[in-house]
Amino acid sequence: MNQNTFELNGSAGSIAFDLEHFDELLVSDGGPYRIERVTGDWWPPGHTLGWGDTFTLEYAHLARAIAGDGTVAPHAATFEDGYRAAEVCDAILRSAESGRRERIDYR
Repeated sequence: MNQNTFELNGSAGSIAFDLEHFDELLVSDGGPYRIERVTGDWWPPGHTLGWGDTFTLEYAHLARAIAGDGTVAPHAATFEDGYRAAEVCDAILRSAESGRRERIDYR
C-alpha cells in the first residue's frame, strides 16, 4: 500500500529499507539479510511505530537540539550530510553521462 523501498549494495555488504516496515533495516555483511531494529532506546521493544509517531519524535529531537541539549546528528541531517548527498548525486550524473563508475571524493 505504501511501498517505498531502497537498497544499497557495496563491496562490504548491503542494506535495504521498506517504508511499510520503517522500524526495520535489513543488513547484510555479504551473507543473508538480518533484521536490525532501528527504533533504538527511544521506543519500547514489541510496540509498533506509527507514521504519526515519527513526526512527534522528530519534533522532540529538533526542539532538544534548538534548546542546546545536543545536536541534530545522528538522527537528522547535518550540513555535512547534505554536502555528501550532493557529492553522490553529482557522481550519479557523471556516471550517467560517461557510462562508467565514478569515484566519490569527499573533500
